Amino acid sequence: MESFSKTGHLGEGAQGVVAKYKVLGPFGVFLSRPETCPNFVAIKRIRGQDNLHGLPREALREIKILTELSHDNVMQIFDTFAHRGSIHVVLPLMKTDLFAVIQTKSVVLQAQHIKNFMEQMLHGLQYLHASFILHRDMKPSNCLIGYDHILRISDFGLAREFGDDKFLSPQACTLWYRAPELLFGSQHYESGMDMWSLGCIFAELMLRKPLFQGNDELQTLFKICAVLGTPDKSSWPNVHLLPKFKRMSAVPAMKLLTLFPPATAATLDLLEKLLLFDPNARISAADALKHDFFSEEPKACERTELPLVNHLSSI
Repeated sequence: MESFSKTGHLGEGAQGVVAKYKVLGPFGVFLSRPETCPNFVAIKRIRGQDNLHGLPREALREIKILTELSHDNVMQIFDTFAHRGSIHVVLPLMKTDLFAVIQTKSVVLQAQHIKNFMEQMLHGLQYLHASFILHRDMKPSNCLIGYDHILRISDFGLAREFGDDKFLSPQACTLWYRAPELLFGSQHYESGMDMWSLGCIFAELMLRKPLFQGNDELQTLFKICAVLGTPDKSSWPNVHLLPKFKRMSAVPAMKLLTLFPPATAATLDLLEKLLLFDPNARISAADALKHDFFSEEPKACERTELPLVNHLSSI
């Protein structure tokens, strides 16, 4: 801790306490390149569960995954060290998160801003999925934005490797962003579940509120069906084989233009491809980056033109 001086409290979460620290000298990865050392960092002190179980598994999993990844749009770990019986994780100091941007009504989100945020999230997800990592909790508050205006996907406590033989919990992901295959109890899912969550974030950037605000899994399914219609064998083959499948009254899909009246045809097409019921048919991050949404005018703005709020978020 001799390289740091605490300057303020940033937040508190399930795994620990986050504080802002001034950097007094080079540390960790910056010992060999001190000229790149930041002036301030965020340090998360991870709580142990108890004397028998040590550190939370989620924290250990997050540290393991993040130390193996390296991408501009994925949260990085500068250093980890033990101090006074706790593990401390040194992270970049972030300015705000996407949740704060969406919730701050004085912030005007135009098409070029939304395109920039979407591009950054897609680049991060493309890298994660190419590395066979599922984030499993994509939501606005887990998309942090630094003072350099770079969006970094954070909070990897639920992240997992994926593959054909993997059994995964259907309880992953915050409810409003949880894909329908998980709501129906699937234990075999892949990158499509993150893409559904991204579709929910895309809609929220335009609506300035979550699209599917259910109080429980069943109500969330009803809200999804009210917008997208009831899934059937043509829109989602083998849906009836999922563990918690429920037959629901047939409801037609809404015209998305009624929900998003200013949206262009390309905007709605990308949203539809992200929110397809069949996870195998959902657009991938790599293909989404090639979508016409990003090539039509107005193009994505520069990062420095993003409308941000001064809000130090928990990490």
